[in-house]
Amino acid sequence: MEGMTYNELSQGLNNNLGDTQLFSMSGLTVLILFIVASVGAVLVFRWYGAREEEAQRNSYKLYKERQAKVARSSPGQKHDRKWFRLRTKEEFQWILNAQAEKSKEKDYKRDHLVDISGDGLCFTTAETLNTNDEILFFLNTGEGKTLSVTGRAVRIVEETNPDNIMYNISVKFGNLLPGERDRIVAWILKRQRDAIHGENPENVSLSPPHTFDVSGE
Repeated sequence: MEGMTYNELSQGLNNNLGDTQLFSMSGLTVLILFIVASVGAVLVFRWYGAREEEAQRNSYKLYKERQAKVARSSPGQKHDRKWFRLRTKEEFQWILNAQAEKSKEKDYKRDHLVDISGDGLCFTTAETLNTNDEILFFLNTGEGKTLSVTGRAVRIVEETNPDNIMYNISVKFGNLLPGERDRIVAWILKRQRDAIHGENPENVSLSPPHTFDVSGE
């Protein structure tokens, strides 16, 4: 320290204090920015999470509303619903659901119904099918537009006669869209009224209400 004047010592201390203060201010600024960024990130994540939860709640609410609407508009949603069964020899077209996309109308099979209700149908065919086969049906319900519905084969009974082998296929309809089951039921009721009044009685007979039996009986 010999030879250092008072002015030199004072200037050195001031410089040291100034450097220390500058470093502290820089560190504090960085710390504040880090805290602000962290808080901002937390707020953003919470906001996004709240939006996701709200979207899920709205989606579930919409799903329940649709379920209720389908239940109101499609009486077949009630599993214990009793259906009138229409015995008829009405002709219709069908194709295996797995083949439908690559098939044309000329490839569709033509057969005759045995009976039909709001929950399923039975038909005869010479084609060999398997239980649980998914089938696409094209039904003429008398409204000028063919009704396309799908069903699952739940029972197959072989009937042998002198000419050939035929099969009785019992089918349970799949998930019908709102209005499709109503069209089928309305058509059945109309055919029943026609039969009662003597219109086309040769292809129609009435059966009491029944619950569709997945065994096909």
